[in-house]
Amino acid sequence: MSVPATRGGALTLLGTTALVLAGLALAGSEPSGGLTRLAGGLALAGVLAELVAMKWPGFGFFSTGFAFWFALALLPPPAPRIALLAASAALTVRVLLRGGPGLAGKAGEVVAELLPLAAGLALTAWTPATRGFLPVLAGSAAFLATASLVPALLEFPTAIPSPRGKLLPLLATLPALGILLAALTRKYPEMLPVMVLPILALEHAARLAASWERQEEPRRLQRRLEQADRKRNLAEKEQLQASQELALKVEEKALLEVLSENLAGHETAASTAHSALSLVRRMVACRSAVVFLAGTEGLVPLAWESPHPDHLASWKLLGLSDPVAERAWQTGGSILADRAQNDLDPGEGEACSRLAVIIPRQGVLSVEATRPGGFGKADQGRLELLARCLGPTLQSARRLEDLQRELALQRQVNQRLEGWAAGLERTLQGIPGLSASLKPHEVRQALLELLGEVVPHDLLVLSPPHPEPTPGQEDSEAVRALAEATLRNRRPLLLEDAARSRFAPPAPGIRSVLAVPLGPDGQDSGVLVLGSCRLRAFERFHQDLTWMLAHQAGVALQKARLHEDLLETHRALQESQAYLVQSSKMAAVGQLAAGVAHELNTPLGAVLLGLDSALQSLPQGSERAASRLQTARRAALQARETVAKLLFYSREAGQGMRKTEVNQVVSDTLKLLDHHLSLEQIQVQWNPGQVSMVRANPNELQQVLTNLILNARDSLRQSDPPRRLCLTTRCEGTQSVIEVEDSGPGIPLEISDRIFDPFFTTKPVGQGTGLGLWVSLEIVRRHQGSLVQYSAPGRTRFVLGLPVTSEARDRTWETSTH
Repeated sequence: MSVPATRGGALTLLGTTALVLAGLALAGSEPSGGLTRLAGGLALAGVLAELVAMKWPGFGFFSTGFAFWFALALLPPPAPRIALLAASAALTVRVLLRGGPGLAGKAGEVVAELLPLAAGLALTAWTPATRGFLPVLAGSAAFLATASLVPALLEFPTAIPSPRGKLLPLLATLPALGILLAALTRKYPEMLPVMVLPILALEHAARLAASWERQEEPRRLQRRLEQADRKRNLAEKEQLQASQELALKVEEKALLEVLSENLAGHETAASTAHSALSLVRRMVACRSAVVFLAGTEGLVPLAWESPHPDHLASWKLLGLSDPVAERAWQTGGSILADRAQNDLDPGEGEACSRLAVIIPRQGVLSVEATRPGGFGKADQGRLELLARCLGPTLQSARRLEDLQRELALQRQVNQRLEGWAAGLERTLQGIPGLSASLKPHEVRQALLELLGEVVPHDLLVLSPPHPEPTPGQEDSEAVRALAEATLRNRRPLLLEDAARSRFAPPAPGIRSVLAVPLGPDGQDSGVLVLGSCRLRAFERFHQDLTWMLAHQAGVALQKARLHEDLLETHRALQESQAYLVQSSKMAAVGQLAAGVAHELNTPLGAVLLGLDSALQSLPQGSERAASRLQTARRAALQARETVAKLLFYSREAGQGMRKTEVNQVVSDTLKLLDHHLSLEQIQVQWNPGQVSMVRANPNELQQVLTNLILNARDSLRQSDPPRRLCLTTRCEGTQSVIEVEDSGPGIPLEISDRIFDPFFTTKPVGQGTGLGLWVSLEIVRRHQGSLVQYSAPGRTRFVLGLPVTSEARDRTWETSTH
């Protein structure tokens, strides 16, 4: 809505209000008497006051006529009506004659002047006079209020400016003068001319005030102009500052675009820092620039462009520092300082400026100028802007690196978990296979195959009592030390770096070792030793997995050994039964041989007697017959000797000890077994030496030699010709030694410790009792001697040692066979 339309509406409303108030004033006046001379004088004075009213700049007309109109309105009716009519007419005439240009302006002035007058007179006339000062106060208040507000509401030049209400005190005196004038003139009508004097004085005071206001107006205008100039200058300064800030913002915007383009897309903090340093080189002239990262160890260089890169690369090792950067980080603000030589520049050179700028929450950007005082405010602002932009980017890059490390670690953990799950699943699948067999070697083989699948290793050793298989060239002493420590602690032993432990590596190149005891509760079932050429190749999971497998394998091996022991016991029982049967047969054969020998001795004696008689009765010249008789006699003697030996061998062993010639016993035994050895095409080499006599039972000693020679014969049966058997006798200290050596395949290492056990044999059931060597060892021990075997592929040697008699220690003799 426009200002004229608003002004017209307000003018219409206020004009209507003035007319209503005027009507109320007229309606409240009752004619009584007629116009008196006093009323006419007051009306005339009011008209004159209105006509000579002074026009106040910025206020309108200031008239003292209200005092006369108010005094007239306080007179009995129809005085109020006369006052309103006369005032309206006087105001209208004054506005028409002296008002502003234009009809609308004049109408506005009439309304602005008439409305306060009408309001005051209306309230004064409407209120009954019997109520004392109530109408007077009401009319005075209405006049002052409307005189102050109505011109401002109409927005006419006559409005009273709120900061300059200098005429309001004069307006306030008009109702008081009207009340005083009404009171005095009613009582003393002749005082009317005198009462006009104060009103005229008030009019003069108003004129003086108006004259002063006119003189003050230029000075006020000058002050306004000066104030306007100051505001203009301030506005120009603010505009200039705003222009500079705008230019700086534009530069910052362009710089931010360049920074965003150069700093974006970097995945590592180092690459981000290097990109920022290249921007530093483009932004300011500098000798070196370093990005420091803040950490638990202080400020550490992350990236740099410096003439001394090696110096910065060894920052931690050399224990260097940048005091300017550290001071900036501690204070949290930029530090600009001139410096001489410091840790960043170990060389000699001129002092120059160094600027350290904070990278928010990350570290410090330290830039060294090429000359002293080389950084201006603009350079510092650019570097600070770069540092502010670098902070979030560097933080994002570091977070991305942390996230990538965490993801890599998570992938590694997942892979390890998957490997562990696969290993555990394969272990659970393979455990039944360990218990499926009752043969120890099959259990061990299944264990080794399962370990090869679930625990990566380069060396696997199953230490005694089961030393095989060993797929590497292991150090037996090192393996024995690991096994002893593991069995002693009955716990697994994990060496992440064997070279840094007190144990020697079990094989060359082995760096990680895992030793686990076999069997439950660390029973003496052996130790499983695994080795790897990598450091920290075995983890706790591998240890637990291997221990679980070793526990199950130990149980399976124990079960297999118990089964073997049961089979061995059963076989021994069968062999002992067979031995008992064989012993019974041999006893019967011995008795039969004794009977046969006795039966044969008688005819053999008769034959020898007859042959001797025939030889004596032969005539001279019967050489041919004598030769034949001699041959028959030798055959009879040999038969008698064989019968004697058979009787001697079948006798009981309890006949006691006596001095015995060792070489004679060996020779007799060879003669007794010569036929059996010839059948097997065995070449016998007999090397008798100088031996002393021993105290022995010749029968039992012959039994020992017979067992040794027959075992050698059975072993030589497995070899191709030539088959050799060598017997040697000699003296060693206080013992006479008999060696029996054959060229057979040898005794396997795994059974070499068991050959002297009772009922142990490698022959099929019915072909051996497993008692031969055991009985031989018992016989030798009764003779306080020793029986030891030495075996290697292609050679087996038994050494029998018997103590010599005290009488024969100094006597030795040599015998030979024929």
